[in-house]
Amino acid sequence: MNTLPELEDPLEHTSRLEAWDPVTQKRVWAQPTPGPESGSAMATAGNLVFQGQIDSINAYAADTGKRLWSFDANAPVFAPPISYSVEGRQYITVLSGLSTSAAMWGEALAKYHIDYRTTPRRVLTFVLDGKATLPAKEAKSLRPADDPDFHPDDAQALRGARVFGMHCFVCHGMNAAAAGAAPDLRASSIALSREAFRRVVHDGALVPNGMPRFEELSDAELDDARQYLRSRAAEWRSTLQQ
Repeated sequence: MNTLPELEDPLEHTSRLEAWDPVTQKRVWAQPTPGPESGSAMATAGNLVFQGQIDSINAYAADTGKRLWSFDANAPVFAPPISYSVEGRQYITVLSGLSTSAAMWGEALAKYHIDYRTTPRRVLTFVLDGKATLPAKEAKSLRPADDPDFHPDDAQALRGARVFGMHCFVCHGMNAAAAGAAPDLRASSIALSREAFRRVVHDGALVPNGMPRFEELSDAELDDARQYLRSRAAEWRSTLQQ
C-alpha cells in the first residue's frame, strides 16, 4: 500500500488520487498529484485508472496505484476521460484546458502559467501505437497593467473585494489572480477606464465572448470593483519591483 505523509495544513495547495476498497471501507493506495485540485478519473476493465492533472494525463495500475504512463498535455486536463473501441482498437479521449471552478485557485496555480489567451484547448485522443506529438507550448509572461493614475483607497477596495467575491472570483480567480477560465483582470486595461468597465460588466459588451452582464450592479459597486482590481494590480507591480 502506498502511504502519504500527513500534512500539517490540509489546504497546502496539494491534492492526491486515492483508491478505496468499497467492501472494507479502507484506502488501498494513494498517489500525490500537483496543485490543489486534479481532474476526473476513469477506471477500465483492463486494470487501468486514467486521470488528468494540472499539466498532464496519466495512467495508473488500478490494483497498486503505480503510474504506468504520463503524457505532457501542455495544458490542464480536468475533463473526464472516455474509453471506447473502434474496429477492435481501444481509444482514450479527453479535453484539455481549464474552464471549470478549479480556475479560482489562481495564485496556487501561478507556477503553471495557465493563461486564458494562450493555454491550448484541445480534444486529445490516444491509442497504443499512436505517434503524434503536440506543438511546443507558447510561452507568455503576464504583467500587471500600467496605471499611473491609481490612488489607493483601502476602504473602497474592501467594498470592491466583496463585489468581486460575489460575482467574479470563480472565473477570474481568488484575489483576482486568474488561472485560465477567464482573463487575469490585474493585467487588463479595461479596469482603468470607468466607461469601458461599465460597458463590459454592466452592459454586456463581451457577452459574445462568454462574459456575462451584471445589470444588477450599481455605479457605486462598479467603481468599488474597479478600485479593488486596480489595487490588486498595484500589489502585483510592487512585488515585481522588489
